[in-house]
Amino acid sequence: MDRIKFMVKAFMIEAIWFKVLILSMFFITIVFSSSALSNNPYLESVSKLAAAVIFIAYSLKVRNNRIIFSILTLLAAVSIVLAIRPFF
Repeated sequence: MDRIKFMVKAFMIEAIWFKVLILSMFFITIVFSSSALSNNPYLESVSKLAAAVIFIAYSLKVRNNRIIFSILTLLAAVSIVLAIRPFF
């Protein structure tokens, strides 16, 4: 429980543009990955691209920690590959 409080507190001290970016991308990810839109692969790719933006934003934020930066960058790359897969 303390870990969640720390994460919320750390998020609240971020810049307003970062909060808006993360919250909007999180909302887009949830909406476009819903079961109502799951029959359209192009809309699901929007969800995966939004997740990639979240991973990239947080990876740039923690770029001093090489391990976390590498993991988040790898997750962003996987999300991008999965997002462009329906187009080919």
